[in-house]
Amino acid sequence: MVIALSIREVEKRKNKELQSAYDTISYQTKELIESFKSAKKIQSAILPTESEFKAHFPDSFILNIPKDNLGGDFFWYRNLPDGNIIFGVIDCTGHGVPGALMSVLVNYQLNQTHRALGYTNEIGNIFSLIDKVLCDYDTDADLPLSSFTSDIRDLNSGFDAALCYYNFSTKKIKFCGAKRPLYLYRNGVLQEFQGNRNSVGLFSIAGKVFKETEIQLQKNDQLFLFSDGYSDQIGGPRKKRYMSKRLKETLQELLPISSKKQHIKLSETIQAWKGVEEEQLDDILVLGIKI
Repeated sequence: MVIALSIREVEKRKNKELQSAYDTISYQTKELIESFKSAKKIQSAILPTESEFKAHFPDSFILNIPKDNLGGDFFWYRNLPDGNIIFGVIDCTGHGVPGALMSVLVNYQLNQTHRALGYTNEIGNIFSLIDKVLCDYDTDADLPLSSFTSDIRDLNSGFDAALCYYNFSTKKIKFCGAKRPLYLYRNGVLQEFQGNRNSVGLFSIAGKVFKETEIQLQKNDQLFLFSDGYSDQIGGPRKKRYMSKRLKETLQELLPISSKKQHIKLSETIQAWKGVEEEQLDDILVLGIKI
């Protein structure tokens, strides 16, 4: 009888300890989720807003699916004093909280460098200057952001990007990519413009060059800029990557419909490809514009 009571007492204590551990984990999980929500709000308040951008390009969309609610991919744009605009997509190293912190840093770098260069439309110069700061080249002491970034140069921080300068009057566009391309569809035919072979920052390679390409656009041209998250997603019946070829085919199929519907279809397509078993591998960002 005494032994039976002892066993019951042990079980009771075990259950009490398990309940206490469960309550602690539940509380910590709730706190973590609330922290993520707050961080997401802060990130959204700092990064450019979609509504203002769409005022310039009504027939456009921005598909942004972070891997962990917070992410390192973001779209960026700036209105220029000449009435034109620079816009594009940025893919920072990392995802989740580290990626989100990098996105805030890179957004700051882009804004400060653009201002320091006199609100230039020379995208390649923006990339080059930020690259020199991130990689700590032997440059002039008065480089913008040099003091701000001095503590992160050992982190191999950086980003890939595809930026465009658009002249509303001439409908000319200057494109500059850091390992990211531009897809231009004209009359249903794809023209692909490759980005430069280097990231901005990340690896210290002296003499990086970020060349620009000028393109004369026409009415009804459709432009797509994107990070690598969409094409790299694992899924499908054979558990393979989506790949750039399939993405090109998907975009071509979506050309006849509105940007709003393109946004929905692209989201549905990648979710169906991923399925319920596969996890999302990276942040996903796609920007589409119809001229």
